[in-house]
Amino acid sequence: MASFFIRREVLERIFGKRWGLAFENQQQTLATVSEASSLAVSATQALKDAAFVTLSSNAELPNERVLQLGDGLEAVISSDTVLIRLSEDGARASGGFKVTFIATGESTVAVPLSGILATRENVETLTNKTLSAPSLSGLVNATSDANAASAGVPVGGVYRDGSSLKVRVA
Repeated sequence: MASFFIRREVLERIFGKRWGLAFENQQQTLATVSEASSLAVSATQALKDAAFVTLSSNAELPNERVLQLGDGLEAVISSDTVLIRLSEDGARASGGFKVTFIATGESTVAVPLSGILATRENVETLTNKTLSAPSLSGLVNATSDANAASAGVPVGGVYRDGSSLKVRVA
């Protein structure tokens, strides 16, 4: 319990029992409010000194970082959460190109820290990747490099000769 300014015996001697008790209660209330105020001030100071992300700027908080959503992202704000998700318009990459994510079920996509996340339409070079169960389809069936060339297989391209997989070298 908080310490009081004037002891009860002194208050009772001066004001009597009833008013002495009232003054003691007033001192207790004052001490409790003072302690709560001190805690609030230190909590506010700690918050002011912390680094954190906010949704809008506050001049009183110098270490804040304001969250800004890029093109194609939207925030859904409820009473206790902020959800960041792709907007219905899709994400936009730098350069203004639209990026569309299509999931046909529960999916996890690991985005590389550097390098390229493969697409279907564009040409990318993948290095240091392991295919655990590769399946090749749509390969040109040709009996020689010359036949593969006439079928449009580029030098270095893959084709098949029956059930043999081959690489065109000439």
